[in-house]
Amino acid sequence: AGVVSHIVHIINTTLDETNNIQRIASEILVVILAHDGIAQLVFEDSSLCLVDEALGWMRGHQEFLKGTGALIIGNLATSDLRCEALLKDAKILETLFDILNYDFSDEESMNKVKYAVLSAVKNLCISKKKTQILPYLDTIIRYYNREEKRKADRGRESP
Repeated sequence: AGVVSHIVHIINTTLDETNNIQRIASEILVVILAHDGIAQLVFEDSSLCLVDEALGWMRGHQEFLKGTGALIIGNLATSDLRCEALLKDAKILETLFDILNYDFSDEESMNKVKYAVLSAVKNLCISKKKTQILPYLDTIIRYYNREEKRKADRGRESP
């Protein structure tokens, strides 16, 4: 957990104009949390407040950190107990769905971050108690339909 707190500190305090150090630190953090045992330890350590950090990054303006926050939530949401705990905080789902409407600077960033968001939502759905997701099904369906229409429109534009 000490390593995780140091990485979070690096992400939050680095003043690198290119964001390279933040990007590398955030990628390391996501990889560390992909291990279920570490995710459980970090989740249980309330002093880290990693969920709050992830929410803050998802609400911020740095696009890659929006993706990092979503990936962290997705990596934490790999067990029923953690999913249930995460879903008790309605801000998590709201924030994830708000990102789907964010105006990204380029298509590559948009695709990466939205993929991370949808993966997090998918992982949150593995919980046996999915009732917190149900109010958002309409949003998911509208997003999916909008993306399908966009793909079809792009297909018509190509020769």
